[in-house]
Amino acid sequence: MSDLLLLACSARKRSDPRRPVAALERYDGVFFRVLRKWLRGGVIAVPDVWIISARFGLIEAGTPIPEYDQRMDARRAMELAPQVRAELQQRLERHRYQRVFVNVGRDYAPTLAGVEQLKSASWATGAIGQRAQQMKQWLEGS
Repeated sequence: MSDLLLLACSARKRSDPRRPVAALERYDGVFFRVLRKWLRGGVIAVPDVWIISARFGLIEAGTPIPEYDQRMDARRAMELAPQVRAELQQRLERHRYQRVFVNVGRDYAPTLAGVEQLKSASWATGAIGQRAQQMKQWLEGS
């Protein structure tokens, strides 16, 4: 059994290279920097990482994406919610995860509302620094 890390995309993105690159490399917010640093530490058990993107919906960390600028707001969250929920529920039914950690802000949370399988997940709370610390501790426990 494996673990799942569910993140929101970040406003901060790497502009280079100009061609599409893996979402994990494109997004450059605090949580993505924490995750990349942890991955460089030579970990053996790497969780699956899924990202809720304001532009693309639910994507995997390895999905190539171009540089873009689109913020999540209430209207966009409502547009994406049916697709994100349906896809997430399908994926969670196909793959039973031992541990799930959700690190999304309030703008992204509505896209996950009602996903029954996330009720037992660990959810990051508090300010960005607190959420980054909680995520790091969760990663180190895997």
